[in-house]
This record gives sequence, structure tokens and C-alpha cells, in this order.
Amino acid sequence: MKRFAAYLALGLFIAGSFLPGRAEAAREIYRYEVDHPKFGSIGTYTNVVERNGDKVQVNTELHVAVRILGITLYRQDAQRVETWEQGRLTGFQGITVTNGERLEIKGEAREDGFSIVTPEGKTLAPVDVRPTNPWTGKMMDATHLMSTRSGRVENVHITGGREEDVDVHGHMMRLRHFEIHGPRRQVVWLDDHDIAVFFQAESNGTLVDFILTEQTG
Repeated sequence: MKRFAAYLALGLFIAGSFLPGRAEAAREIYRYEVDHPKFGSIGTYTNVVERNGDKVQVNTELHVAVRILGITLYRQDAQRVETWEQGRLTGFQGITVTNGERLEIKGEAREDGFSIVTPEGKTLAPVDVRPTNPWTGKMMDATHLMSTRSGRVENVHITGGREEDVDVHGHMMRLRHFEIHGPRRQVVWLDDHDIAVFFQAESNGTLVDFILTEQTG
């Protein structure tokens, strides 16, 4: 396994306000370094998770660029918002700009599924579809994933869950290892709080690393 960056937060502490008649609120931030096996560190990926009772909003930002001798060969920037209620994905909005080309997708829950609108048209995904963003361990029970970039729905088969001892900069951690098999391969290592300490996503046949470097909240 490639090196991990310093994993500073070894536990999950949720700060909230516990006032009578009000739901617990919390905000968590997870920042990842994006590391390409050939080009090294190429950018950052951030999940901001805002919880309010049984409602969750996840704001994601991606900023990557591949440069050689000062020349940018590839750039991708994205902003995405997921909304969840009682464990179900209820809404999604995403804008991804790749080398200047903008792609927008939108999705919302319906009684009979999850409606997704992309430049290619409309798709009705299963009710329990999940985005390809491993901010929660609940993704590991998915049978259908929605690409956060294209909006395409993929049938997947997820294996693993076995615990492994991993050395994270001198700290031995017990992490669960999962592999997601589908049109694109993903590999995820979760801690005992269901936080993705490290994950990999396939891009053009290459597994790109996302390494947790900062956690707050």
C-alpha cells in the first residue's frame, strides 16, 4: 500500500448543541491529498458533512491538476452537494469542469426511485442508490452507485470488510478493507468510525490515491 499522510485524528468527536427541543447539529470536515502513482501529489478532495438530526448534507470539492515543466496537461475542478434524510439519498447537485468542459448533473428522490438528469438525458435509479463518494461506511452495502462526475448508474459488487493492521506514520491502526467491483474499481479503507482514512478510485485504468490528511469536527 502506498504511503499514508499523517492521520491526525484517531477518533471522531462530534461537537453539538444539546438544547431542549432542538436537534443535535454537527459539522465535520475531511480533507484528502490526491496522489497519482506517476505524477505524485496533484490536488485536494474535501468532504464537509453537516448533520442535523436525521438530515445530512455533504458538500464536496475537488481540485486537481497535472503539470509537467510548468505546463498544465490536465485539470479538473468539481463542486457537489448531497442531501440525505433517514439514510436515504434525497438530492444531488454536481458541477464538474474538466479541461474547461463543464458537466452538470442533478438528482432527486421520488417514491419509485432516484431521478437523475444529465446532459445525456434522464435516468431513474433504484431507491437505495448511493454516490461514488465514500464519506460514510454505508456505501459499502450498495448494489448500485451513481458516478458523482457523470451521473451514470453502475451495478457494483462489494467485497471485503476484513480488518487489517496498517502503519500510519508510526501509528498502527486497525482498518477495514473493501473493494468495489464495477465499471470502475474503487478500494476503501475505513476506521472503526466508518471514516475513509484512505481510498483509491480508478481513472483511465489507473488507481489514484485519496489520503486523509486533516479531520476536524
